[in-house]
Parts: sequence; C-alpha cells; structure tokens
Amino acid sequence: MIKRLKILKSLKKCWLVLLIFYLISFFSININAQEEYKYGQITYQYTIDEKLKDPNQEDQRTKLVSNTFFKYLTSNKEKIKYKLIFNKNESFYSIVNNMDTNSDLGLYYSKLITGGGEEIYTNIKENIKLKKVEILGDNFIVKSNLKQDWSVTQETKTIGKYKCYKAIFINATSDHKSNTNNLSVEAWFTPQIPINFGPKGYGQLPGLIIELKVGEIIYNAVEILLNKKEEITINAPKKGKILSEKEFDELLKEFDRSKSNN
Repeated sequence: MIKRLKILKSLKKCWLVLLIFYLISFFSININAQEEYKYGQITYQYTIDEKLKDPNQEDQRTKLVSNTFFKYLTSNKEKIKYKLIFNKNESFYSIVNNMDTNSDLGLYYSKLITGGGEEIYTNIKENIKLKKVEILGDNFIVKSNLKQDWSVTQETKTIGKYKCYKAIFINATSDHKSNTNNLSVEAWFTPQIPINFGPKGYGQLPGLIIELKVGEIIYNAVEILLNKKEEITINAPKKGKILSEKEFDELLKEFDRSKSNN
C-alpha cells in the first residue's frame, strides 16, 4: 500500500511537471506568434463583381455607362495595386506607384473608381483615421474615428492557406437631395494573422482582412509579408485641409448641387 502511494505521488509530480512545461511552451509560442506580426506589408489587387455589368434598369444610358466602366475596370485590374503597411499601432494604405493616368482614360477611371487617389492612415492607439483625398486640385484630409459596426458571422472559407471568417456592415450615406444610400461592405478576415488592419482603412476585426468587398469592387490580398524585427515607421498625411466626416459630406453635397444646377 505504501509503495503504491509513492508511485501515485511520483506520477502526480510527473504530470505536474509536464503541465507546467506545456503551459510555458504554449504561452511562449503565442508570444512569439504575436511578435511575428508586429510589422508587415500587404499588397492588394481588385476584381469586379459581375453585378456591375448590365444593371437591372430600363435606362439605356445608365446601362451604357455601367458597361463602359465594367470594361475599364476589367482591362486594368492587373495594372493597379495597393499597398498596406503596418506596425503595432498604425497602418497606411495607398496605391503602388502612383502612375500617370492622363493619357489613358480607362486607367484614369479605374483608378478613380477603386479609390486609387486616396491615402488612408489609421492609428489604433489614438482611435483615428485620416483619409487624404484630392478634389478639383485641392487636397483634403478627412478625420474620423475607427468605429465600424461589424457583424461577425460564422460563415468561413479558405483563402490561400488562411481560414477566414465573414464580417459585414452597412455604411449609410445621403446625397444632396437627402436620399439615403446603403453601401454594403463585406470583409473576410483571418485570426491566423492577428492584426486589426485591412485595405481602404477598414479593420477593427480580430485578424487581417484578406478580402474586402465594397459595393461591386473586391480587394484581394495577393502578397503578405510579415516580420517581427524590421521596424516600419509610418507618417500620417499632412498636406491638406483637415475636415470632419460631416464637413466633408457637406462639401460633396455642395459639389453635387453645383453639378445638378449646371
């Protein structure tokens, strides 16, 4: 009996040692995994939802315009790339090699429609997003917070080697006639890369956004570079008049009113 008790005590000690070893290993692995994703660069390219072509409308002019833009976007999707760089608290998203599009109308419109003229900076620590845009030769920096009302679903799919989860939200905007427009935003993010960033300033999800659909434009990650040693310094955009989202929306409405009156 005494011998059996000694054996049981020895086994308990072994199990305790193994448990402690496992816990230390587990937390060490997770800490190292987090460090691997402290800095990085993601390259995105766009594709187009077929719904953009031949809209279900009787207006032939609207169909012609939509089909023309569809052709522009399709023919130029390999030429335009976007880059997201990030460090622990900040990200910066912009077009790669801001090409001269003056001589190519299709390339110009493709860049314009997919947001190629934007530079978007986010800062998690300060809870701000700065979006630099150009309108009629003037630069504006639109300042807002990072709140995005995502609804995370249980729907999953594998993109490359990453298991991704679907998140959605509806971004409501209004035009100069007070008509409400609901823009559907759909993100596929992966917890395997535990960073809170994504293309076009979207993020605040428990993982990198691998695929983002805004309306009929889909942004796909085509290259993911991650590291834990090479620090990346990110600078916020500075050249431009700073406006709140509300002020910028009013400015756009004023432009719409001016165009409709001409």
